[in-house]
Amino acid sequence: MPAIFIFCPLMPQRSDALASAERWVLWGLRMTVEAQRCGRPQCRYVFDQLEGQGLGDCAGPLAALVRLCAMGARRPLAIASPIAAVLTADEQRLLSALQRLQADPAASLTLVLSDLLAPAAVRLAAGPLGDIANHLTAAAVTLPLRRLPPELEAGPDCRAIARGLQ
Repeated sequence: MPAIFIFCPLMPQRSDALASAERWVLWGLRMTVEAQRCGRPQCRYVFDQLEGQGLGDCAGPLAALVRLCAMGARRPLAIASPIAAVLTADEQRLLSALQRLQADPAASLTLVLSDLLAPAAVRLAAGPLGDIANHLTAAAVTLPLRRLPPELEAGPDCRAIARGLQ
């Protein structure tokens, strides 16, 4: 884990403890997943609501991220209902990946996303996540950098590799 993350606060477990922009990104993600579950394209409502917060440009990359996750997931992702108060571990990982890319566009997402996505999908996810990060930056929105809880920081495969390197 890069030294910069050692002093960051932990990712909250509840959505009401997130910063406003984080809540809107999470809501957009959840609404897009919900639309996909129902077999509908991302609805105009999601775009309009994000646009009302100055984040409308994030809607397209969110839809691309959801499609990529659906195709490249190692397992079904746990994305909660749009009104759920608790963040799932998968949502925490996706938000952490976004925060890391906004803080450092060259950041590696392998440790954060390896439990969620196949290796090729992790590399591809950098595209839409980077686009979201860039749109947030263009909208003068900086997400707070947060650490994942230690049990979520790296998947079992990465932890085993790390132990082997010690």
